[in-house]
Amino acid sequence: VRISPRHFFLQLIPNRSGVELLFLGKQHPNPLRCDGLAALIPAVESVAESVAARLRLSRKDRDCLACLAGARDADGDAPKALAYSHGRTCAAGRLLLIGADPRPLEDWEIPDLPLKGGEIVQRGLSGADVSRMLRKVEARWIEEDFPDRERVLGLLEEELSDRTTS
Repeated sequence: VRISPRHFFLQLIPNRSGVELLFLGKQHPNPLRCDGLAALIPAVESVAESVAARLRLSRKDRDCLACLAGARDADGDAPKALAYSHGRTCAAGRLLLIGADPRPLEDWEIPDLPLKGGEIVQRGLSGADVSRMLRKVEARWIEEDFPDRERVLGLLEEELSDRTTS
């Protein structure tokens, strides 16, 4: 039997839920923690969904298990982006599963994109172009590690100028 790094991490740190409980700052209400279960199954979302259905887990725990099944080594490269896209709990669990440190997320508040669709409409775009532009700016905002509003407006202007020159 070959043991994957995910299983090895669980064996090395059998009380890893204590680390996460400290990190999350609250007690998980479910004694069958989905992150512990995620460490025991293959990192395949379809398998996680099948296991969750077979165990009749709650919708919340099914979603948690599916999210954690998506853990990849690259998750450790951008923990804040991971937390922004998947939520703090899932991001912390995924980081723990790959053996990365979740502490960068400890005091970090997940920000809201400081740009609204109405601001893009005011610059002359409409319909589906507004949502496409919002997604482009958001992607660059995440890549740049969540800069302030002034930089976001600069990103918008850059994207708008790229649009008009192409």
